[in-house]
Amino acid sequence: MSSSSEASAVARGRGRKEEWEATAQSGSNPSSTMAFGELEAHQSSAVAAYKFLNPSSNSSVSATPRSSIASASSSPPSTKKSIQVSPSVDCFQQLNDLEGKELSIHLPGAGSGVLLQWRVSTGQQVAKGDVLAVFMSNSHLPTEVIHSPFDLIIRKQLAEPGTYIEDGARIGIGAITRQKKTLPPTPKERRKRPKAHKFDTEHISEEIARLTKKQRSVEETIAKAGEEISPELLHLEAEVSLRLEQKRRQLLEVYKVLKRRQVQRLEGKDYANMDVASIKHLAKDLPSFPLAPLKYTPTPTEVLKAEIVKHIAEADGPDDHENEVMIHPIVFAQTVSTYPYRIKESKREGDPICDHFNMKVYENRLLVAVADGCSWGEEPRQAARRCTNAFLKYMASTHEHLTDTHEVGYELLEAFAEAHNATFEGYDDVFRAGTSTLVGGILFQLDSPNPDTGHEWAFVFASVGDCMCFRWDALTATVYNVTPGQRANLDARDCGGRLGPMFGYGKPDLRNLAVRCVTCNRGDIFLMCSDGVHDNLDPVTLGKTPSDFGLSEENWDDVPFEIADKLKEEFQCTYLADRIIGDHIPTPKLIVSRTIRHCLNTTSRSRKFMEKYPDRKLPDDYNAYPGKMDHTTCLCFRVGAVSREDIVIQHGNSRPPSSR
Repeated sequence: MSSSSEASAVARGRGRKEEWEATAQSGSNPSSTMAFGELEAHQSSAVAAYKFLNPSSNSSVSATPRSSIASASSSPPSTKKSIQVSPSVDCFQQLNDLEGKELSIHLPGAGSGVLLQWRVSTGQQVAKGDVLAVFMSNSHLPTEVIHSPFDLIIRKQLAEPGTYIEDGARIGIGAITRQKKTLPPTPKERRKRPKAHKFDTEHISEEIARLTKKQRSVEETIAKAGEEISPELLHLEAEVSLRLEQKRRQLLEVYKVLKRRQVQRLEGKDYANMDVASIKHLAKDLPSFPLAPLKYTPTPTEVLKAEIVKHIAEADGPDDHENEVMIHPIVFAQTVSTYPYRIKESKREGDPICDHFNMKVYENRLLVAVADGCSWGEEPRQAARRCTNAFLKYMASTHEHLTDTHEVGYELLEAFAEAHNATFEGYDDVFRAGTSTLVGGILFQLDSPNPDTGHEWAFVFASVGDCMCFRWDALTATVYNVTPGQRANLDARDCGGRLGPMFGYGKPDLRNLAVRCVTCNRGDIFLMCSDGVHDNLDPVTLGKTPSDFGLSEENWDDVPFEIADKLKEEFQCTYLADRIIGDHIPTPKLIVSRTIRHCLNTTSRSRKFMEKYPDRKLPDDYNAYPGKMDHTTCLCFRVGAVSREDIVIQHGNSRPPSSR
């Protein structure tokens, strides 16, 4: 408070006191004991202190003025001073006993005076040394301040600002506490309390929905107009698109602010680590089939090596040229992009590719993983690579010691935790790291056949997100989806879960994390893919309607999710069996090649439209523009043992084991 305003406050205080004293001496009732409360508006800083005396003290607040108050006007002004009131020795000795108990709060023993202003409210936590109220006594002008010697909770305020207080009178009740506690506010206090700032995005989302609806209407009008498009219509489309982009950027800025606040709450990088103990229940119901020992036939030169590498081949992808990867006759894989090429930017949309796959081949085991980085850019690309690499590294170090499929499930969860932690390794700000979906597992030969099915092999795997896995049964020539229910809704934009910093403290999104065990026979083929594949096997993106499946609903949004999801899975499996494999003799190479070709052909019309009209949005019409452009990964492996002599390595990043 400046010296001029302070002097003004003091002068007003003296005048009010004299007027109040004269009124009291004349025998008339003062109009209000709150007259001195007007001084509150002139106090710009607060200080507080508590005097703890015997709780049984019967001192009370007095509203009767004393004649001695007049002498205060003649006292010389002094600078503002802070009075630190310490508790008695008994209070210190009995602190543990007094914790949580109510104590009287008394005025400092510095003479009578006026309580100018409270600076704390009922229910508020007060730390040691915090400010309580401003007090003006007879002996010290202009003001004194009172500090709290303990951590307290304010229980009750017995004196109002502007009240004349006798020396030592009770002005409130508090309770000692050693921890930050706040009493729940009363309904009256809750109504008076200003609402905390919230990041309300509802109005932005509503505007985006309205503009999106209008944009679709304009696009439909343009599509019907064909080549005869008026300039006004194109101008309207550009204006709507611009406003929609502005609103989306506004929503993105709110999202970024929230992310920064999440970062500020981080108390260390360990907080972002994935907690495996809380998800171990996902593997408790896995069957327990004994595993056959790992086969390994060393070459004469390998016998002399200090560190023996027991896998016979390894591969990862994609490379910069999107080449096929083949470890014949076991594995074949390829990743491509179905996005359009932007001539003006001289690059393809969505680059670099954010999918990644990795594998290690053993004589009677196979480690494999497929990841799909969420969104575009270098961060999602690195997240997908880190996930597959960390997953394989962990499983390669542990699988040899596992004895049954039940143990494998728990190790898969540990491997997923390693994959999650790898996504933000080396980042000072964990939320700058990307996120990724992941499906990964290990193919084992069983020590004895499954007593129920006679199957001699088992693929134990975990998945989070929307990467999927299908199995082609060699005996029945039937395709099964072994990752049912991976998506929680029909919206392809929601992957259902992901590894990497997604929630508070950098935690992953594990909504659809699952661990599964699928027994199989020699000759069966597994297909692992990103959503760039199975979204192009979807009846919705292929232009099918509910009526094509005998349903009465006109559009897919009206079909109950459980029914629609089941129909989609059946359609995908049937399409793979009848249209992709058909009458051909299935091999990993044939399935991958035909699946990738199907995705490229399905999205060709959409790709050509975007290349021809780069400034327009693709019409929302799956009949005219079927499929979904995306980064597209397909990996197939055949079940069965293989020897080193049988392996033929071709293409891309497939290679023999690293020599050490």
